[in-house]
Amino acid sequence: MIKRIDSHLFTLKVKLGQGRVAIIRAHEGPATRGNQTHTMVDLELRYEGKTLFPLGVIYIGIPGHRSIDGDYTRAAALRAFALKPGDTDREFFDGYTTEQLEFVTHYGEAISMEADRRFGEGV
Repeated sequence: MIKRIDSHLFTLKVKLGQGRVAIIRAHEGPATRGNQTHTMVDLELRYEGKTLFPLGVIYIGIPGHRSIDGDYTRAAALRAFALKPGDTDREFFDGYTTEQLEFVTHYGEAISMEADRRFGEGV
């Protein structure tokens, strides 16, 4: 029997205060979607013991000249979960569950600040 090896690119742990931690895991996504200059990275977010954002829901596109497991991608992964209502078009959140929307509304700013702390505002 062959044991499946988890092929994730990286894991980020984000302290959200009061002992709460979000765990973001990045996986190389499906083939590029019509744009051959970017690699899709599929993101998963676990919070309080359950998968709040499963694979296949949140993707980020990484330019071909960037590493898919480097600081640029890690910062983009954090910032993907930092977007909250008011930061972008309302339609962006149409597919979010109530639980997902509550998470980004409550913790989006903390995740954004963590991205800046770890990688700087310019990354």
